[in-house]
Amino acid sequence: MCYALSFSTELNALFNVLPALKEAPENDVGFSKIYLQTPDSFPSWPVVYNENGVTKITMMEWSVLPAYLESPVEGDRERRRNAFVRTTELQDPKNYWHRMSANRCLIPVTGYFEHHALDRQQGEIPYFIRVKDTTVFFIAGIYAYAPFADMETGTLNGTFAVITHEANELLALINNTGPLAGRMPLILTPALAEEWIDPDLIDIDIYDILTFTFRSDAMEYWSVNDLKTSQNNEIAIAKKEYPGLPSIR
Repeated sequence: MCYALSFSTELNALFNVLPALKEAPENDVGFSKIYLQTPDSFPSWPVVYNENGVTKITMMEWSVLPAYLESPVEGDRERRRNAFVRTTELQDPKNYWHRMSANRCLIPVTGYFEHHALDRQQGEIPYFIRVKDTTVFFIAGIYAYAPFADMETGTLNGTFAVITHEANELLALINNTGPLAGRMPLILTPALAEEWIDPDLIDIDIYDILTFTFRSDAMEYWSVNDLKTSQNNEIAIAKKEYPGLPSIR
């Protein structure tokens, strides 16, 4: 899974990773650095997608509002289950998520957080995880527009879900607790990120990306402060030493 996301740099850093965004209409979405963000309050996050052959970036709310919902009250209950979607759900033709596979997007991050369970006395240790030698990387996502208008703005808000899959060797060791233990977000290389939002992508290519696993040796991690008490600042991603903490591997 990923307990929380982080984007601790300027948004224009995306242009170096995905040059097509330089020419994107309205690419200044007014985004500020976010060091630690969970999906609990359906926060807004920058999302990259392709519309009519044009790569765009906009702010969308984390946790999908599916089209079958009829009211905002029903939506809040249902969408709490829709912050994450499994690759197997997207691959299953009978699954609702499979019908949304045309709505592919990218979620830019500078890193994300997971918990690692030790024992009953030491509890769980939070870790910050990122891709080596890069400022920004992309997680594959699925997006949908809300089926009813926002009560304040009258607009149909964009919403998204983070795609997860079976963890690589490193993340299987780190993420060993909770209902989504043994999973990780679908992290993409820059080339696969561009391919993921290509509107002409065919089913076999979608399948190939959904079964891609980012290499463990291309990732780095360190222990951080308790995420429940961390603030939205640099301390949230700062390394914290825990006495006697055993090595992950």
